[in-house]
Amino acid sequence: MVPFELNRWASVVEVLAFGLIILGLLTLVALFSRDAGDLGNAWILLLRRGVGAGVWILAVLFILGGMILLLRHSLEGYWHPRWQAIVGSELMVFAWLGLAHVTGVGDPLDMARAGQRGGYIGWALYQSTVPYLGTMLSGVLFTGIVLGGLYMVIAPHWPPIGWRIRWAGAWIGMRLRAYLVAHRAQVPAVETVSLPSRAPRPRPATMRSTKPLTPAPEAVPAPRKKASRTVERKASAPRSRASDKRLPPIDLLVADEADNGDDADARHKAEIITETLDAFGIPAQVVEWHRGPVVTQFGVEPGFIERQDRDGTTRRIKIRVNKILSLTNDLALALAAAPIRIEAPVPGRSIVGIEVPNAAKSVVGLRGVIEAPFFRKVRSGLAVALGRDVSGDAVIADLSAMPHLLIAGATGSGKSVCLNSTIVSLLYQNTPDQLKLLLIDPKRVELTRYNGIPHLVAPVVVDVDKVISALRWVTREMERRYKEFAQAGARDLAGYNQT
Repeated sequence: MVPFELNRWASVVEVLAFGLIILGLLTLVALFSRDAGDLGNAWILLLRRGVGAGVWILAVLFILGGMILLLRHSLEGYWHPRWQAIVGSELMVFAWLGLAHVTGVGDPLDMARAGQRGGYIGWALYQSTVPYLGTMLSGVLFTGIVLGGLYMVIAPHWPPIGWRIRWAGAWIGMRLRAYLVAHRAQVPAVETVSLPSRAPRPRPATMRSTKPLTPAPEAVPAPRKKASRTVERKASAPRSRASDKRLPPIDLLVADEADNGDDADARHKAEIITETLDAFGIPAQVVEWHRGPVVTQFGVEPGFIERQDRDGTTRRIKIRVNKILSLTNDLALALAAAPIRIEAPVPGRSIVGIEVPNAAKSVVGLRGVIEAPFFRKVRSGLAVALGRDVSGDAVIADLSAMPHLLIAGATGSGKSVCLNSTIVSLLYQNTPDQLKLLLIDPKRVELTRYNGIPHLVAPVVVDVDKVISALRWVTREMERRYKEFAQAGARDLAGYNQT
């Protein structure tokens, strides 16, 4: 019996839905038609006398109401009607009818009989307010009711609308900031590339005191005997960089720029991250941040959410990291910074790292990395300054711990800067007696500035025909040293120097 009643009720609702849609369409056709017939004209006159100019709104409401009833099952997962929106819509319509009648010119009752302004409903509202409040205050009252009804309609959906407005503002700010940064900072790359060119300048006062061990330019393989003497000298006299005064002074390098970081800006971004995650139902807290030269890493600690089981017990569940990863684009819009990188989780930590580009990027200078305490702790004398990490700490690599080193990349990616930084790092740790370099530069413009330093076994090779001869000499020198290592029972140069 119950299924029959449910099916009967569903049929009644569908008939009512189709009836409302047809009634709304007929009303619109009658409004647009000049001759709607006696029945159509009587229907339009009845509606006009009732709601006046609101007959257009009433026709649209007939159609919308019928469609909602007809598609109620399909809209369950997408739209849920709320009483605030329904009451707000009714208040807007009735207040608009009253406002239309208050602002009308002529006798209020005659306008209602003629189907103008707000009709009889508008006239009733006019009679209940104007004699007591006057025309001006009545108009203000109806306007306020219209705005209040509009707020009741928008209020349930205000968070998504507010976020869309904020995202639009963030996108405009992001584009404007990118434009300003692109036209304001274009010099630092030139300063970084030009660092090695300053190293040879004070050479007459610092490096010419020792006799260069460079052979004739045309005979590249000639330095074989001198190189062997260098190895023998190292075997008897271990390196003592602390007491050797022939290393280039640090003043040759440009000092690092002052950090322009602002804790207030970082704190503001941390609040934006917390608010953005909270708006998407992810409780989290920014527990730390580390400012680097290019990006600032914010450490976010995910919170817990409480859920009730079927038995009524409440459980605390940790927020999954994937939920934070899925909000990468939303965080970039909220922070007006793109792109951002999320490291989830930070290795060895129970936090998620969100790396946000700095508005004002600082240049990573070679001098600051060389002056870092960790750089001097590398005992092999082959420390290479790579740069700074996301926290601003110096990143040092030990060349002796690397198997082979190949530097590759696209045009403008920083290959030349990396090569120059590697060479200068080695020059600041080793004297000409401790380090020998063979540089090959087929482009003739990258490494030729090092010509004249006493660390070179030969001038920089720029002729392609001489490259093969230079590499053959390097191969023979490597084989000769391996033989000496075998005779001394050593595996590498450090062990050979200790014998």
